[in-house]
Amino acid sequence: GPAGHSPPPGPLAALGTLCVARLHDRGRHGAWLGAALVPVAGALWLTVELGLRRGSEGANAWGADPTEV
Repeated sequence: GPAGHSPPPGPLAALGTLCVARLHDRGRHGAWLGAALVPVAGALWLTVELGLRRGSEGANAWGADPTEV
């Protein structure tokens, strides 16, 4: 049935957690993940924001910059 085509909840939750952590690294609230609900534009914006842009410069509320040695 249709339930057989649902993504497994474990990996989906892990992906959500990683995306929220990356949004925090960019200085944004995790609620911005809701942008994925906007067809095409939301997915495009999240791809750019999470995958192509650098994190905030230096340490932020969620820890030190991992690229600084």
